[in-house]
Amino acid sequence: RDPPRLPRRVPNHVVNILDLPRFIVDEPRLLILGADKCGKTSLAPTVYRLLQSEPKLVPLLLDGQNIVEKARISTALDGQYVRQYSDATLERFKQLLSSRRALIIDNFDAAPVRRHMLGDLVEHLCSWFDKIIILADDFYEIDHVVNAKDHPILFDFRQYHIEELNRVLRSKLIERG
Repeated sequence: RDPPRLPRRVPNHVVNILDLPRFIVDEPRLLILGADKCGKTSLAPTVYRLLQSEPKLVPLLLDGQNIVEKARISTALDGQYVRQYSDATLERFKQLLSSRRALIIDNFDAAPVRRHMLGDLVEHLCSWFDKIIILADDFYEIDHVVNAKDHPILFDFRQYHIEELNRVLRSKLIERG
């Protein structure tokens, strides 16, 4: 049996807000963490719209509260697709290559699934979607979510943290508004 893989260490990397759209499009697996009320939930639909503008890519936005166990996830995803697009195109979406589908999961930390079951679920989702972007609270214990292979399920995800605006930047933003 292979020893568990350790999470890869990615050096601190700041993504400029102007480079964010290209960065999101180019990165296949992203884990975006942030404090409560830092803008993660506002970012999720923005990412969704950004990915909709990409040719040959069909994104799906899912709230973590709607995540269900692996046996029922297909039905949950179908329901989300029909709400966001159309029942008439669902079968075509399901026949797309995984490289043509993208999944954005907001509030991953709110998933009502037991954490030890999330490993298999995320692995399953990775087989359906080549691009997955997960947004979660920074207090979410990502390292404790492991799959059957005893390594962090989000091992292949680049992890980033949304920094809060300092008081100077916040006041400049308010002045513009």
